[in-house]
Amino acid sequence: MPLSWSYNLDGKVVNEREWTFDIDQRIATVLSSGVVNIDPAFTSRVQVSGNTLRLLNIQEKDSGNYIFRVSFTTHNPRWIIDQAELIVVGKFRYLYSSLHVYIRTV
Repeated sequence: MPLSWSYNLDGKVVNEREWTFDIDQRIATVLSSGVVNIDPAFTSRVQVSGNTLRLLNIQEKDSGNYIFRVSFTTHNPRWIIDQAELIVVGKFRYLYSSLHVYIRTV
């Protein structure tokens, strides 16, 4: 499931982009050099491409707030932050069904 964000640089230079789960659990960081660092707890469960965090093998414990932060090399503003809430309802009882999820922007 992809979670994508867009933003306007307005002439600013991006220092890094970062995704966190419920404020304090870092998922991934993309440095200005383009190097992607994914936290070992998420290595097999996420992919990062551009401004998109793709969640793989979604589980009920993945419900929560996903925060996207872009920090700039300048100090005004230093960063922009946005978030989305993922609600994983659970599996349906039917064979070959998948999890039912709901995404709400906060």
